[in-house]
Amino acid sequence: MNLFELTSRLISIPSISGDEKAVAEFIAEYLSAAGFEVELQDAAEGRPNVYARRGEPDVVLSTHIDTVPPYVGSAKTTNSSTGAALAIPRASLRR
Repeated sequence: MNLFELTSRLISIPSISGDEKAVAEFIAEYLSAAGFEVELQDAAEGRPNVYARRGEPDVVLSTHIDTVPPYVGSAKTTNSSTGAALAIPRASLRR
């Protein structure tokens, strides 16, 4: 899966705060397939954190995977100056 496909898949999974289990499971599966040791740790019921590592980490990075409403799926467009494919939230296309 290339970066465009990964970004598009992540944008396409609803992950509004309190309902981010599906995106956490997707990330866990993706990282596991990439060779990481992965744990899902429930921060609250149905709201897992993803902890992934290779070996003993020197640095740990932490971020949010939930979003705020409203949920919008992704759309594919191209950058007019470079021709590069972009995955962006559909709401961005309306502007």
